[in-house]
Amino acid sequence: MKKLAAFILLFLVFHSLRASDFVYRVHFVEAKGLERLVDRDEKILKNQIKIIEKIFQDNFNPTGFKQINSRMLETVRDASSGGVDFSDDDDIETPVVNKIIINKLNITHSLRGEINNMGDAFYVKVVFNAVSPSLRRIAVGNFDCAVSDSLAKCTREFARKFAQNPAIIEEGKRANTVVQQDEEKEKPRLIYGFLNVFPSDIGRYKEIPSEIIKKINASDVFKDQDCEEWRVPTENEIALLASESLILKKSEKYMTDKTSSGHLRPVAGCKKSQKGTASQNNNLPQSAEPEVVYGFLKVFPKDLGVKDLGEFTNRPTDIVAKINSSSDTGIYGCKNWRIPTENEVALLAAIGIILKADDYLSIDGKDHGLLRLVADMPGYESESENQKNGDQGPEKETAKTHPDKKTDNTAEQRETAEPESDLKLEQASRSKQEEAASKPAVKGCSVDIFDL
Repeated sequence: MKKLAAFILLFLVFHSLRASDFVYRVHFVEAKGLERLVDRDEKILKNQIKIIEKIFQDNFNPTGFKQINSRMLETVRDASSGGVDFSDDDDIETPVVNKIIINKLNITHSLRGEINNMGDAFYVKVVFNAVSPSLRRIAVGNFDCAVSDSLAKCTREFARKFAQNPAIIEEGKRANTVVQQDEEKEKPRLIYGFLNVFPSDIGRYKEIPSEIIKKINASDVFKDQDCEEWRVPTENEIALLASESLILKKSEKYMTDKTSSGHLRPVAGCKKSQKGTASQNNNLPQSAEPEVVYGFLKVFPKDLGVKDLGEFTNRPTDIVAKINSSSDTGIYGCKNWRIPTENEVALLAAIGIILKADDYLSIDGKDHGLLRLVADMPGYESESENQKNGDQGPEKETAKTHPDKKTDNTAEQRETAEPESDLKLEQASRSKQEEAASKPAVKGCSVDIFDL
């Protein structure tokens, strides 16, 4: 019954808000860090804070904004708990609860007041902020009211005056054009079909905030049925976020599974789905297409990792495997992307696809740095895997195990073999071209995806 009542209340409030309005809330707390000059009754102070908050709720009504009432906030807070006790969060501005409420109610702005009582006077600081998609201060005001001068009248007059602040009026004019844009920005980003990224950092911590992550997952904020629960990213995932311009600070400033302090950007692993495949294909920049080098090697259109911001600390074989398995059609038409060999990195640098070979990791050379993925075109399978696994072929194996054994080819045998090998090479080349043109390779790149 309670859930039904909460749903009805949510429905009515949402439909009472115009789509063109910004949505804000009012919240007042006791100021912290100010010296108390006189002793006073804490219960009386809390009651006065509630009175001032209620006066602002009734009288602060700037044009272009709609207010969420306190009952709505409590309803969403209770509905978002998911069985987790939020009773310790007395201040609803706590980062985790704040994020949940903002996203559940599509709140764009916040009026926050801090109140300090000195003797018979109340000193109040109010700050009007944009809170979505990122925190931005709009206007600040200060006023003081003596109890003997009618606290209610003094507060009411300032609330109405503050609503006419030029900066707030100017902000309200943006409502018709940017609300939908801001809502689009405040969404998780699915990258390469396998990793969901939280819309923003959720704070800086000295240790992994396990309880906060637990509450976020319990609230189902930004929950996707195709993805796992939100978690701390790995070091290599941070490098991947840097290459997608999702973090602007250096990677060492972020918390990972190897470092327990720093800024936290939650991520969630996702399984392959039709929705994820379609979303990923739509997110790929159309202007950036893979380049094909000399007809045999397709090169990823961008680096993974960013120099001096976020680089891979080891070969990200797990990330490469997930990129290849995240889409039925393949990222950029390929499902066989791989880490290049050292010689391939040198080739990419020589023809100007990458700037400096020393900055890049390879499968058989440098094990850290930036990564530029490559993929073999149909019919040109790389020998790097065979070499890595020690498969040297029958002739080399014979030479290794029987060093004294020599091949006994006569001139006549060589003359017979050369034309035959040329014929086979020509036939093989023709058949490979025909096969590539007729249908996509099952495991490799398709020449049908792009005009190569």
